[in-house]
Amino acid sequence: SWCTVTIMALAWDPKRSQLHIAGKFNAINGRNIPAGLAIYDETTKRLVAHPAGGLSMVNVTEDGVGTSLQLDEKREMLYVMGSFERLTATNEICFGIAAYDIVKNKWTCLADSKHTVLPLGAGNMLLTPYGLMVCGLTTNSSTWIDRSRPYSIALLQSTLYDEKPNTRPNPVVDRFDDAGRLEQDSNGTSLTPREPVFSWSWLPSFPGHDEPLHVLSNGFAEYKGTVFIGGDNFVSKWSYQHKLEPQNMNNMKLLGSARPVTTDLRRGHVSGSIRTISQLIPPKHNPPPAPKPVLSRIIAYCIALSALIAVLIAIVFSKKMNHVVVSILSGENGSSGIPLESLTYTSIQSTSVAEAY
Repeated sequence: SWCTVTIMALAWDPKRSQLHIAGKFNAINGRNIPAGLAIYDETTKRLVAHPAGGLSMVNVTEDGVGTSLQLDEKREMLYVMGSFERLTATNEICFGIAAYDIVKNKWTCLADSKHTVLPLGAGNMLLTPYGLMVCGLTTNSSTWIDRSRPYSIALLQSTLYDEKPNTRPNPVVDRFDDAGRLEQDSNGTSLTPREPVFSWSWLPSFPGHDEPLHVLSNGFAEYKGTVFIGGDNFVSKWSYQHKLEPQNMNNMKLLGSARPVTTDLRRGHVSGSIRTISQLIPPKHNPPPAPKPVLSRIIAYCIALSALIAVLIAIVFSKKMNHVVVSILSGENGSSGIPLESLTYTSIQSTSVAEAY
């Protein structure tokens, strides 16, 4: 029902302490706002209309819906995908996907009829080290070839260039740093980046799928650089891998540059609709200590028992105890008492209590 408010996606901006919100709604506390987008400011503790405006259909009286968000923290760019046809802030026609520059408060429509995929859920867009990936159903206007596998993944890559003439980067020759800044052009001249250039392509080596794709997820740790893909009866991973050639029993030789590879993880064991993927690294457990031989335990117990018996014997037959035992056995009168030397520190030698009086 359109009367039901649904939050479809969230994106946290740690620099500004703001939470971007996308979904199906058009009001906050009973006050109308541009549909589909809102923002929560942690500093002011307020939920307000999004500064980027909202989403609508071609007919502006019909609300659009935001289904997925991705935030590029380095470039301060918010990617928005959903069921919409117009950006209300600029009144620009834009079908389904756009990028919002937070710093410049500027929208860029990313829709490309040659690489259009229709969203099927909230997890179908993911920012990866390779660019922005979007999975879904390809359209008849797209350049996707295999119609028997109509569900595929489009890849959006962006580069930055100087607005001066003849300074657009050559993507084959030029290099970019971690923030996407162009380090040098083909002539060795440093350039100052200003505006992004977006380009679409299909994810290389991905064969598509004959059933819906629902989720994309980045790997980490030993799977850093890997993208996990899930859908109906489908689980796989995509990454760049080097081809290996064995040189001997212990060494492998890398052949050429890395190439994209899609690996099936289902292997006939997983069926159903995969809606979310989360990587788990089990804690490392130390192996239990090996059990000690029974014979060694018996020997250790015997040694300990022998030592205990020896201590007891030493106590029983100590000098003082021996004196008492000998007195009893020789029939001496018990009135002679105990040696005074055990009660004082004088030089009296073996003097009884009776003799002292």
